[in-house]
Amino acid sequence: MKKAIIAVMVIGLVSVGGYLGIMAMRPGARVCRQIASLCGGAKEAANTCVSNMEEMKQTLAPDQFQRATDCIVHAKSCAEVEGCRIGMDLRSLGNAFGDFLKGVSRSVGQPEQ
Repeated sequence: MKKAIIAVMVIGLVSVGGYLGIMAMRPGARVCRQIASLCGGAKEAANTCVSNMEEMKQTLAPDQFQRATDCIVHAKSCAEVEGCRIGMDLRSLGNAFGDFLKGVSRSVGQPEQ
């Protein structure tokens, strides 16, 4: 009986540890950890960072988001992190501007290009 209880406890701990490990490896969390380690920051900022990364994930194409997160994860300094972040923001802005121009083009009756 003791062996069964111990086995259930071990399986439970491994399951919880695996779940937490998977959650910690999400791109947003990984990127925010790297930003905090190189640039500093409080826990409140980390929560904001994760939500900002989720928003960026929605505005960028998957390959663009992957490229941006890889850039930050492999950065060696805070300045390099900021360069990656600015590049990500500019790419997102470019995508939004392209969508804006498509809307303007449709509204004035011009065929899309």
